Amino acid sequence: MIRLLILVTLSLASAATAQQRPAAIVSTNLWSQLGNTPAHASTARTEPVDLSSPIWIADGDTSTRLAFLPQSGIVADQTSLYALGYDLSNPSSDLLACFDQNTGALRWTAPVPFGILDSWSTPAIDLASSTIFVASGAFITAFDTTTGNLRWQSPLDKPVVNASPVVTPDLRAADRLFITDYSFGSPNPGALYCINIDPYHPVLNPYQPGERVWSVGLGGATSGNTTAYAHGKVFVSTANSASTNGLVHRFDARATAAPSPDWTTANPLPFGFYSGVSFSGGAVYASSYNFTSGHLNSNTLKLNANTGVILWSTPSNRTDVAPIILSDDRVLVSGGPPAGVFTFFGSRPSIALYTASGELLWDTALATHDDTNSNGTSEPGEPYLSVGGWTHLPILVEHDNQHFLYTGSLADPDMHGFYAPCTDLRLLNLDLPPTDPGFVVDRFQGAGTTPAITNRCLFTLGGSGIHSFAPQQTRSR
Repeated sequence: MIRLLILVTLSLASAATAQQRPAAIVSTNLWSQLGNTPAHASTARTEPVDLSSPIWIADGDTSTRLAFLPQSGIVADQTSLYALGYDLSNPSSDLLACFDQNTGALRWTAPVPFGILDSWSTPAIDLASSTIFVASGAFITAFDTTTGNLRWQSPLDKPVVNASPVVTPDLRAADRLFITDYSFGSPNPGALYCINIDPYHPVLNPYQPGERVWSVGLGGATSGNTTAYAHGKVFVSTANSASTNGLVHRFDARATAAPSPDWTTANPLPFGFYSGVSFSGGAVYASSYNFTSGHLNSNTLKLNANTGVILWSTPSNRTDVAPIILSDDRVLVSGGPPAGVFTFFGSRPSIALYTASGELLWDTALATHDDTNSNGTSEPGEPYLSVGGWTHLPILVEHDNQHFLYTGSLADPDMHGFYAPCTDLRLLNLDLPPTDPGFVVDRFQGAGTTPAITNRCLFTLGGSGIHSFAPQQTRSR
């Protein structure tokens, strides 16, 4: 039903060997997986782009017109962009699509297993082998980034919903892909999978590309639990189950058999994690999703990455995305569902900023809400700045000692369109409070879904396709 509504809306809107592998390719100028890095930094150190108008908008070519999965993110390598969607003439089949960064020309499409429950999983690229991976259905599927040719497909025990693959860049001849499956509402716990992505070598890497190295049960349900990777360790959270609160685990990414966790830490509050975790500066961060009403009704944790000890827990908006950590260790959380007909949630989309010690500096929804009837609650129709949200991972931009954020606005849903594309993209000045007139630096209406920045340009999805934005000086050449 959701796809049919999107279809109608869009139709109305427009017409090697192990020795040969490099030691590591990690580029902050590209955007090769969700949040840019396997630690989910979601940070770009470049000048802001001009949002006055896109330099191009693309949705396919004369033979293939695409609609994109509304909350899935874009990834990029040196020359191309990749996004998940489907041909408008055949909405029952999913595709991975490749576009030219400079022109928006469609280079190729490749079929992928159909994603269930409107999964917004984002692809991941292994830059060293020019391979792109898609987690959809109950498979990891690998393609050549240049041609779109299928390289391999690896089956999982259960399907993936909302979790994105994470690729290690620094394990030399034995790099891996990590993914969690979907077990929400199931009596069986979710699982973490470790899949080999490097060429076979009898000593250094005795696995074929796509071969499962191991899988391990996580002791709790999983939905959207994207892993984080750093320094040979993989970090993963779980939702809560009948017997336990949400958990955060650390595993050895170099293990060649199903490992026991190095440590496991339970959320001190009875909430689960339905999102990825992030790693920064020797700490792991995780945000929960509480199903009861209230705006700051969930919590965000900071844990010592070596020991799993909780350094702090602070109230936060419910979310399905990982926190973003600023260079000064402030913590940013995008959370909250748009209300629409779901007024019982009692929260709104927001961006919240915390000190390095977990104290709330501001929350955009709370700071800008106009309580028109002065009853102390946020109600439908009362204005506020709607940015961020529970499915949306923004981009932090740090430039000339200033801190900015590119963030979308979630569509206000009804019962049939909860996962529609973002409606707006804003550039926020994080060094100002939300009530300051200079807080919103720039705005574009018509796109804003989980963006990517590569080669100084920003790319994001909207109802009419991929939108490309460039710095002002680039346009004037």
